[in-house]
This record gives sequence, structure tokens and C-alpha cells, in this order.
Amino acid sequence: MKDVKDKVVVITGGSTGIGFSFAGQFGREGAKIIICGLRENRLDEAVQSLRASGIEAEGTVCDVSKREDVETFADFAWDCIRFRRCRYE
Repeated sequence: MKDVKDKVVVITGGSTGIGFSFAGQFGREGAKIIICGLRENRLDEAVQSLRASGIEAEGTVCDVSKREDVETFADFAWDCIRFRRCRYE
């Protein structure tokens, strides 16, 4: 795997299952994590769990089957990266 230290990794479906596992792995390798998921409560739990592990993480609700949600998630991620609007910056 490429070095991801200090990179930003964006993961859809990152609040549960394989997506959450990837988020944790990339985060432990030093990446900043931006995830999305369908259920706000699971997303909040995932972000808090990542942060409790010392991983810099942010998340927002997104249904990837809806174009508008995906565009909003992309804007959220870009804002985090470009304008440092996320809490981890």
C-alpha cells in the first residue's frame, strides 16, 4: 500500500463493515479520514470511535444512490480539505 500519512482518505459506507475497517486501517497509518454513511447514529458512533483511537476523522450522512447526496458529500470533503473546515484541521 502507498504511504497515506498526512493524506486525506474519503470512504463511502465508512460507518460500518468493510468501510469502517478501511477507515481504521488508513487512520492508523496516519491518514485523515472523511466518511459517509446512511444512518446518522451509526455515522456519529463511527466518527467518535475513530477519534477515540487517535484518528483524525469527520463524517456526514450520504445515500450514494442519490446524486444530490453524493455531490453534497463531495463538497463536504473538498471543504474539509481546501478550507480546513473540519475539526481535525
